[in-house]
Amino acid sequence: MNAVKGLQRSFDQRHTESANHMEILEGKVDRVLAGFPDGDPDGHRRFHESMIRKAEAREKFWNDMRAKLIERGVWATLLALGGAVLFATKEYLHK
Repeated sequence: MNAVKGLQRSFDQRHTESANHMEILEGKVDRVLAGFPDGDPDGHRRFHESMIRKAEAREKFWNDMRAKLIERGVWATLLALGGAVLFATKEYLHK
């Protein structure tokens, strides 16, 4: 009989601990959900996805811009060198 009462006390204690633990978890979940705009975690996720897309688009823009500037800089340098060679050849032939 004492073993049954001891077992019952153990179960009661574990039940109380579990109930307290569940209350703490529910409070934490409520605080997390309260941190979302209008309690909408899906909207919060979509917001961050849109921010990521904007950042990726911005990065692509600047990468494309750098590539175009480098390409045009190479062409400008080649044209300048070609012009300098033509000018030097013209001056050499006129002597």
